[in-house]
Amino acid sequence: MTHPFCHPLPPRGRRGATLIAVLAAMAIVLVMLGGMLKIALLGRRQFLKELELRQAECLLEAAAERAVIRLRAEPGWTGGQTTVASEAIVGRGDAEVTTTVTPSDDGVSLGLVVEYPVGRPDSVRRERALRVARKAFMPNQLPALPPSTVPEPSPAVTPEALP
Repeated sequence: MTHPFCHPLPPRGRRGATLIAVLAAMAIVLVMLGGMLKIALLGRRQFLKELELRQAECLLEAAAERAVIRLRAEPGWTGGQTTVASEAIVGRGDAEVTTTVTPSDDGVSLGLVVEYPVGRPDSVRRERALRVARKAFMPNQLPALPPSTVPEPSPAVTPEALP
């Protein structure tokens, strides 16, 4: 007589079927996890590339504004090349900004080139050409602001008081 808690052994032909089913399920789960990891890494790379692209666009806009300001200060300025340190911008490397100024009859043509981050094979390079009318940067033709619209600096906030 057999005890009620004792079960007979399963037939010999089915002993490894459970192990094979568990290994197949684990393989499927590992393939799914690998695919999810790959998608996450590709998404991160794409995000960082778009961040670099946006940073290059912002640097291009800033370079255009700086060029007009520089032309106001020095009407004979012909352009140049500037390296922006990574500490000065939110980024993973230095940026290089090249400005060329070509005079014309009614103003100047600005050629701007930004490469960010410099020296990498996958760096972002953006170019822009602008025409700036002479009245936009000639100091004698700028409209004068009334004194009431210029705010007086606060004595509490001076450059020496800033951290």
